[in-house]
Amino acid sequence: MTSVPFENVAPIRGRWRWVEGGRPLVLIATASKGRGTKLETELGDVLYELDPGLVSRRSRSYPDVILVFSLVNPFILLRRLMHWPPAYAQRVVPVEYHVEPEPGSIVEGLEVLSAKLGSGAVVWVEVDVRGSSRLSSQLEKVIVEWLSARGFRVSRRGAQHVVKLECVPGEGCGLSIIPWRCDRVEEWWKRGTTERCVANYG
Repeated sequence: MTSVPFENVAPIRGRWRWVEGGRPLVLIATASKGRGTKLETELGDVLYELDPGLVSRRSRSYPDVILVFSLVNPFILLRRLMHWPPAYAQRVVPVEYHVEPEPGSIVEGLEVLSAKLGSGAVVWVEVDVRGSSRLSSQLEKVIVEWLSARGFRVSRRGAQHVVKLECVPGEGCGLSIIPWRCDRVEEWWKRGTTERCVANYG
């Protein structure tokens, strides 16, 4: 296995559920329509220097979704991409906790990740389970109810963070809490975005 500096090792908490090449899933990227192959290559080219053993591949079921597996902290990878924004990406979601697309697993992840939110924080929730809008809605409800029961306010207005659940069934499912809109590549061109998006992470 290729050596990676210890300080860069991915902070995937809990069990590594989604692994390829001995590396955990750390990023889920969505390409512009029909540009999955180009984005797959683009991500590999930009990130290879940080982890020569990195795996960047298209989803078997959704060819415009790219899964990235690496031993490097996902926010370090995200910082690198922000300096060289991929031309064919619409969004890139860092994965902080591996989950299954079912309530118990997601609550387990929320219990760990919510510790970094301040008391009474205003957050938004975005869930994308590829191929199932019904399951996406069901799991979004689980997350919203869990957060609300613990004193967090779920609202788009005033939200500084987003709880993201990004799933490609059978291939990878990740939970993360990220600063507002920091997965949107179009935002990366704005002054100060890199500092805002990766501050206190990685």
